[in-house]
Amino acid sequence: MGNGRFSMRRDKDAAVIPMTPPPSMGNEQALEERLCRTLDDNGIRWDRQLRTEAGIADVVTDEAVYEVKLVLDRSSLFKAYGQVTVYAEVLGRKRRVIVGYPVRGLDAVVEAIERQGVEINVVP
Repeated sequence: MGNGRFSMRRDKDAAVIPMTPPPSMGNEQALEERLCRTLDDNGIRWDRQLRTEAGIADVVTDEAVYEVKLVLDRSSLFKAYGQVTVYAEVLGRKRRVIVGYPVRGLDAVVEAIERQGVEINVVP
């Protein structure tokens, strides 16, 4: 995790760590690129900014849809949940993943989303 790469390992406690994105991460595009490099490193094929009938999905693999938000605040979690759920349905993918930097104090939102079967992967 200390190598500056996105971790595919899910750490539930990390979802509530107070963190702001470092300036070096830039924007959602940079975070998407980092996610795609990690998928490459794990031998996983992906499509980025895939146009669907419902909109544009950030990153899609054979098994999952990833919605990337730079900061996982309340508003972006609600938006990402809707996007990843609709894109996964349209594309016939079972696994739904939200990726981004966490903020503190959203335990109830995170837990509710996870109970719906959506993974929340935070950036280390």
